[in-house]
Amino acid sequence: RRHRVSDGTLTWSRSLPQPCNSYPAVGKVGPGDQLSVVVTPGSFNGSPNMHGSLMAFDVKTGDLRWRFNTKAYNGPFFMAKGDVEGYGMRTQLNKGHEICLPAHWSSANIDGEGFAWAGRTDGIIYGVR
Repeated sequence: RRHRVSDGTLTWSRSLPQPCNSYPAVGKVGPGDQLSVVVTPGSFNGSPNMHGSLMAFDVKTGDLRWRFNTKAYNGPFFMAKGDVEGYGMRTQLNKGHEICLPAHWSSANIDGEGFAWAGRTDGIIYGVR
């Protein structure tokens, strides 16, 4: 969503195909080096067939500039200290509720050549332009 600071008016809003667990990056992304908002929506860790993508939206209009879809991921994912301890009890207490696990994607970063970069739980760092 983009809001006008002076009066809070919503200037554009876009729905994403999956949740976004990280903050957006804003910068000039190719081709054309237009100012864009880049986000990394993706399924939650632990979901079967985790889908994910990098998406760039035009800052002014909110129009989708490009979308890069990754392959579904079913492999192992990594946890931080404290995630494993007590996992059995948390799953028993949270029946029917989502359990918070590490994010599927890192936040995107934009380099000086107009590439958007983000790491994913599949162990790959993606660079898209």
